[in-house]
Amino acid sequence: MYDLCSDFLTLSGIPLSIDQYQVSIDKCSGIVNDPNEYCKGINNPCYILELIQSIITLSMNTTEIVNGLPKDGFGV
Repeated sequence: MYDLCSDFLTLSGIPLSIDQYQVSIDKCSGIVNDPNEYCKGINNPCYILELIQSIITLSMNTTEIVNGLPKDGFGV
């Protein structure tokens, strides 16, 4: 069964995270924002992968909770 609410909850966090973790350069200052450098700085090269895994786990748990809520006539 296709559940739009659950599918939205499951997928919504990943594109936002991917957008935030891209190399960018501030036009005014020229400062480079490189998430890969942050990963090196905290000595965890898998940080971004672990973040996405955490988002997926959170989304799956949220979907399970939402699907377990009683149906109240609002179409959820």
